[in-house]
Amino acid sequence: MLRQEGKGVTVVARLMGEDQVLSYQQTAYRQHQGRVKQAWEEFRAGNKTAMDLLKNIARVHGPITQ
Repeated sequence: MLRQEGKGVTVVARLMGEDQVLSYQQTAYRQHQGRVKQAWEEFRAGNKTAMDLLKNIARVHGPITQ
């Protein structure tokens, strides 16, 4: 499975320019961090339990499935 993903990344990297790849990575990182921050803020406000926070973080950091 990891090998297949690696092949896909190679093809995408070839099709996209370096600047496009960097922009995509930055956008994905910001979205990722935004979801983590939102989960944390809901927890701090008392709207979510620790278990809810962990589940939300796990969804953000979870494995990539196809």
